[in-house]
Amino acid sequence: MENTTEKQPEGCTIEHFYKVMQSLVDEKDKEHNLRYITSRSTEDIEFHIDSLCRDIKGLCGSLCIPTEGVFLRKTDLCIKAFKYLLCNTNFTCRSLLSKDDTYGQWVDFQQPFSTYLLIEILWHLRFEDILAEAFLHLPLDLCVEILEVLPRCINLLDFERSSKFLTTAVPNVYKKLIILGNTGSQTKDITSKARRLAANLQELLLQFSNERFLRFEDIKKTDDKYKRYGTLLKSIIQMVRMCLATNSTVEIPFEMEKMYKLTFGEEPFQTVDETVLKELLTEINRELINVLLQKVKEIDCNIYLNWTEYDDEENTSLTLQRAVGLECYFFIQNTQEYKNSTIKEYDHLVECLQQISSKPDPENSVESLQMVDLCQGVREGRLECLMALFRRYKEWDNSAIDSVDSSISLLNKTSCEELFEYLAGELNHPGKDTEKLQLYTLCLAKALVYLKITELYEITVKFIMRFSEEDNLDNVIDITNFERFIMLNPNFSSAKNLRVVLFFLCLKTRITLKILLKMTIGHTDYPDVAIILDDLMLLLPVLKIQTHSKYETMVHNLRSKCSEKRESSITIALQKCSEYRGHSIFEQETKAQKPQTVTLAVRILQDICLEGPGWNASKFSGLLQSFYTFCKVSEIVNEVFIPFLFSDACSFIYLKYTLLELQKLVGRFEKGEISRDLILAFRFQGQKLLTSNHISRYIIDELLTMISNLSDHLLSAPEHIMGYLEFLELYEFDDLMCEIFMQLPGNSFSISIGRYTNLHQAMLASDVTRYPIHVADDNVLRHMLLNCTKKQYLTYARELIRLPSRSTLGSKSELEIFENLIRLTLETCLLCLEYPEIAAPDSIGFLLRCLLQLLSTVHYKEKGKSYKRICASLQSNVMIFKDTIEYTILGNAYLEMLKQFKGIALNLSLMIDALEQFALVCMQESDKLRIYEAPHSSLAIKLWMGYDIVRLLFEKNVKEEEYLLKLRDYVEKYKGEVTDEI
Repeated sequence: MENTTEKQPEGCTIEHFYKVMQSLVDEKDKEHNLRYITSRSTEDIEFHIDSLCRDIKGLCGSLCIPTEGVFLRKTDLCIKAFKYLLCNTNFTCRSLLSKDDTYGQWVDFQQPFSTYLLIEILWHLRFEDILAEAFLHLPLDLCVEILEVLPRCINLLDFERSSKFLTTAVPNVYKKLIILGNTGSQTKDITSKARRLAANLQELLLQFSNERFLRFEDIKKTDDKYKRYGTLLKSIIQMVRMCLATNSTVEIPFEMEKMYKLTFGEEPFQTVDETVLKELLTEINRELINVLLQKVKEIDCNIYLNWTEYDDEENTSLTLQRAVGLECYFFIQNTQEYKNSTIKEYDHLVECLQQISSKPDPENSVESLQMVDLCQGVREGRLECLMALFRRYKEWDNSAIDSVDSSISLLNKTSCEELFEYLAGELNHPGKDTEKLQLYTLCLAKALVYLKITELYEITVKFIMRFSEEDNLDNVIDITNFERFIMLNPNFSSAKNLRVVLFFLCLKTRITLKILLKMTIGHTDYPDVAIILDDLMLLLPVLKIQTHSKYETMVHNLRSKCSEKRESSITIALQKCSEYRGHSIFEQETKAQKPQTVTLAVRILQDICLEGPGWNASKFSGLLQSFYTFCKVSEIVNEVFIPFLFSDACSFIYLKYTLLELQKLVGRFEKGEISRDLILAFRFQGQKLLTSNHISRYIIDELLTMISNLSDHLLSAPEHIMGYLEFLELYEFDDLMCEIFMQLPGNSFSISIGRYTNLHQAMLASDVTRYPIHVADDNVLRHMLLNCTKKQYLTYARELIRLPSRSTLGSKSELEIFENLIRLTLETCLLCLEYPEIAAPDSIGFLLRCLLQLLSTVHYKEKGKSYKRICASLQSNVMIFKDTIEYTILGNAYLEMLKQFKGIALNLSLMIDALEQFALVCMQESDKLRIYEAPHSSLAIKLWMGYDIVRLLFEKNVKEEEYLLKLRDYVEKYKGEVTDEI
């Protein structure tokens, strides 16, 4: 397979790795001389080893040098890092390494490692596959020095890694001996070094007889120990067969030789004498056969029978017993040349293997072929052999990988589809081999390069439609690889880049599409990457795929989260009133429309929104406009906007963006297409706005107005709304909320007074005669003014003036209505001043400007009686601030306003100007009005108690005793003042 060299971010070159390593290691060497570490002999040395290895691994991660994966032995960066480590290890031959044309300059670039420490570092970086491969390519002297230390380090690996390393390294060292007889190596004494290499190989073989190697102490169940016997025996049979079947010549792929090349410069090559080599190989072969014979003799009847309980990890269609039996059969067939040889142990070995061997099924010739024959068939261009080799991916060794890699172009569209199907099945297998599956998927990815782009689209769409709901590739596909790729290649309109994107979409559909969409909308997760819409729309066949909608479940959960279905005081009151009147208050019932399927791209966009906002509003809008070309507008509203409005992630800034997008949709669909859950979503956001005391009232006013207007345009007819609220058991709407969100006809202030009266009476249903009082209408209106928009403020005023009977505020004329509104507005401002926690910080300035707009509508004759009364009312009511405002930042501005009032002789226009200047100061200093620490005025205390009673009655889960207690305190404290309110 081609080098997996990746384009590195600027500054992240391999030379940068060398330089950082130099400073890192030199610093560590000051703490402990690294060249003399030969074991983990003390806790202090253990600490230094672990610390150094962690730092080097972290450095590799920061520079995008992989330390995990199945193709590390073919990854250019990893091999360069490996060779740098070799050049800076305290080998006796490192002076010869300095003669290498490429890497000689890096020899002794830093303080050197000991050979033992080098191996520890390689283990931590998971470079053991690279080390095993390197034995084929490195100078003989280097191989010998490493192998002499290696046996002491094997047990530092777990069983899986150590057994894999040994069964890979042993055949490569065996081949190295043959290479010494063919092309030789750069060394001074080839015969002596060859004998040392053979001795080192025998030392490695002894590891299989070491009890510590099997790690049985890690296994609790006896049956699992039996399984380990089987898997190890199978691996050893394959290893020994591979060695014994090796020809007299070894071919090294040019690509691998070039990557691993490390020389002693112009030093001459020497070859081993043929007689010496034959002697060494005979001894090694005898040792190999003895190791295998010893392992076979360890298998008793219980172990053998127990193997039927396990599937073979490399071919799950076989039992472990059957797989071992086939390996025994193939071993016997492939090593016939050793029959009657000088190695007498061979005949005994064959007798033992025959006891457990199994013949392959004759009717399935390809599947029954041994791996070496399959590889040969692949090299001959036989597609059926390549397919069989893919199905036996768990048995792949380096030779099999190279065979697959060199013949991958044999695969066509149909065979790729079959391999994807097989992959999907393997992913669902509980005993899946993650590392081997990575090999499988990477080879499959390369196969896609040879398909037509139209064929690749077909495979991608088909695979996504079948398996997009499954997410079992997390350990097989590292999505960070895709992130790195797309960050470096955001324009994927080229066929090469598009193939990579489609491959990841096949195997990690949702997360890949989420990354692409985030980059398209300028998400903060990817601040420096921008995908253009034209490139994204190349994926239209994928974007349009229909998938299951989770709307109903998701919205139900969000709705429950943002508004738990708990009984509230209003619910209790309505139930009591219903019982008293003998009929249901709400009789209509409607059902919300619930989508069943959704476009895949919309579903992913929904996930992005619910994670939390962080996108560019303009780019997000552009993406939506593209989406509207292939999916319904109502689908976007139902699947994206409604859930987002329900979520806590919807901040006020992004609420405005959402409302602006909804405004663009007015008139683009019929009423009734939008789920009525939008009503509740608006309500949820409205409640957040009305209860927020940390943002501007002007922002709240703007957002509430937008919600109000959208409610009229986007939702079904208002007469259906109350039935829907009953259907959702949401009786806790007060009339202000209905006015804002439902656009119900009627006089909302009158309804609020009536509703409060009903709730109050229902709360006191058991003892009306004892508490025959309700809080004054004034307190209800002040409560409403605290939460109203500017538009509603004026609406309330017009409503009060139009009332046929003006007894609501104890008013008999329009003039008295104006006077009372002036008083109530300024009292509400006083309440905000002394109790700032109940409202937004700029509420005082906001309410004053609402009042000013109302006063600008006064058309009484100047200097007339009514005109003078309004001026007098304004002048007298602003005096309610005089006892407390001096303790605040508004003191000087207030005195300046009073001074102007005294000098303008009841001129309403000038008084409005003075009040406007005061309102402006209130707005400018609003942030300094968040805290009030002075004594409260008696009037403000009364206003607070009245406000608290109204607030409490509309609150969820209010207790009757708590309400009655507050009511009793209010009545007793202001008994004389509230007589007229009864």
